[in-house]
Amino acid sequence: MLEIIQFINSLNLSGLESSSNIAKQYRYIFGFFIFIL
Repeated sequence: MLEIIQFINSLNLSGLESSSNIAKQYRYIFGFFIFIL
């Protein structure tokens, strides 16, 4: 769980300029997390 949050934070830091990219990354991450559960 913490690793996923840190991964999201690193993505946010690397792509702060493009909010649309962050939204796509969140969709992929949440989809992947739900797939694991």
